[in-house]
Amino acid sequence: METIHIICVNEEQNILCKLLHDLSTLKPYVQLEVAMNLEACRTLMKLIEDNGDAVALVISGLILPGGSGIELLGSITKDCRLARTGKILLTNMASHNDMVAAINDAHIDHCIETPWQPEELLGIAKRLLTRYVVEAGMAYRPLSPILDTEVLCSSIYCPRG
Repeated sequence: METIHIICVNEEQNILCKLLHDLSTLKPYVQLEVAMNLEACRTLMKLIEDNGDAVALVISGLILPGGSGIELLGSITKDCRLARTGKILLTNMASHNDMVAAINDAHIDHCIETPWQPEELLGIAKRLLTRYVVEAGMAYRPLSPILDTEVLCSSIYCPRG
């Protein structure tokens, strides 16, 4: 089975550490990666793809060295190899224009204001991971402890009871 990766992108080390901590329950099942700028994230995504693994989710801050999180997430949207990749934008200072661009151009899946609630972030990440696994046709049973049951059941036949 290919390795599933989540990439967290932010210029602030303390935010990256908090993201890794809040997502740590996913660690036995997915690889958590960090990048501090646009170019590092792009390089990391290429390495993951070249290795035959999957970038299932990118969580990015709005302001990054070398560009914006919206630019990064928009480039993911336009890359057919990353069509299923979930995109979360973290922000505490987005303007109305930023949010319009994030929705219309980058097609983000979720925007989370900082500071975030750890349970909220984890729940959103699980939903997007589940969507990724189902859409990619991956074997979901080995990942079932971290998948969102509601999303899984709505996507495949799931007997009740």
